[in-house]
Amino acid sequence: MVRELAGLKARLFWNGIRADRQRRIGLPLITALVAWLAWSLATGHADQLGSLAGAARGEYLAWAALITFVAWVALPVVVFPLDENLARWTRTSPPTSSPPCPSRARVSWPGSSPPA
Repeated sequence: MVRELAGLKARLFWNGIRADRQRRIGLPLITALVAWLAWSLATGHADQLGSLAGAARGEYLAWAALITFVAWVALPVVVFPLDENLARWTRTSPPTSSPPCPSRARVSWPGSSPPA
């Protein structure tokens, strides 16, 4: 099952790259940018950690772990709902060409005039 889903995802990814010039150019660029940013942050973090000693090192690691955890938990909560494919329940309006539902027809009460 997992192999089948991974194969489908890989095929979707490959077809998306072959079909769209922006993805062919943008994916390597964003990958390089993310790799450079990760390398810069990792070397800066290692340099900062090497310059600290004792309790300051533990406190620095605790803050780094907290920031990483918050970013890891909070970013998907903020970013994923922006994709309409992941939030199908947000599209609640029915198609405009469908006939009206009989259960939602106007009911005329005794003594009231029919709707115009």
